[in-house]
Amino acid sequence: MSKRHSSSNTRELEKQQVSSQQSPKKTGIKRGMILPFLPLSMSFDKVNYYVDMPKEMKSQGVTEHRLQLLREVTGAFRPGVLTALMGVSGAGKTTLMDVLAGRKTGGYIEGDIRISGFPKKQETFARIQ
Repeated sequence: MSKRHSSSNTRELEKQQVSSQQSPKKTGIKRGMILPFLPLSMSFDKVNYYVDMPKEMKSQGVTEHRLQLLREVTGAFRPGVLTALMGVSGAGKTTLMDVLAGRKTGGYIEGDIRISGFPKKQETFARIQ
């Protein structure tokens, strides 16, 4: 490789480094709006989740009207603390997260779910999710 070719590559790299260090206003790059972030905690106590009993189970002789998918689940998520949710396949991990996030529209939820100590109102929570 010749010196001339090598020095032109070096200049090109320097230009790229300088342009990548400039602010978005100078480079014309638009960035997304940054929303204010307030770390919140979430706690849940004795959460139960039921769905209507499937017809297949009723036809097999099950007499209950509801099928319980979560039973007396208690826990908390804190800002800055890594939390692991573990369990065997079918234990209800995804169901719990869906209930806490308000993604379960059918069924019946019982128990206490709080955001930073305040009762969770799904209408408010849905806007900030």
